[in-house]
Amino acid sequence: MTDANNCPSCGVATSPDAKFCEFCGVTLQPRSASVGVSLPPTQQGTIDRALGISPRSEEPSSGAMLQGRAGLTMTRYQEGYHYSEIIHGLGNLIQVLAYVAGGLLALIGFLGMVGLAQDNPFGSLAVAGGLSTFITGLLIGAIGYIHGILIKALGYFLKAQCDCAVNSSHFLTDDQRAEVMSLLE
Repeated sequence: MTDANNCPSCGVATSPDAKFCEFCGVTLQPRSASVGVSLPPTQQGTIDRALGISPRSEEPSSGAMLQGRAGLTMTRYQEGYHYSEIIHGLGNLIQVLAYVAGGLLALIGFLGMVGLAQDNPFGSLAVAGGLSTFITGLLIGAIGYIHGILIKALGYFLKAQCDCAVNSSHFLTDDQRAEVMSLLE
């Protein structure tokens, strides 16, 4: 029979008022119900095998790689934060490329309007071509800027979803939540 302050699934010591095991995430029964009564066997072993988790019976040492549900959960959330940063960086890159391409086209169009109109026998046609290039450059810059903003917004949205998921996860302790959300000092 397991000790009243140990998880019935993995055997790790738990606090008396804990609702979930901080190591494996199993839901704990209220302590008053477990005194003098043997608990029915749980399906935790089946869940662990399906997730590919090997339950450990000892307390995880500090600095050791986390295993179990908490470790898997932290890895998943850290990847989500990593992807949100990649998406945000992609939005920045698109904005910069749009500025450069649009600015170059606008500059070429402007120089075409000014320079060709003076010495060119096709004066008005050259000005029209330069004007259309100038306007095209401005449109490319504006459209690229807007696309960059939208892609950056997707990165922020993913980060906000990760924040909500981490904050509501019962598999993680407050310190683990702070670590995943990069809030540690």
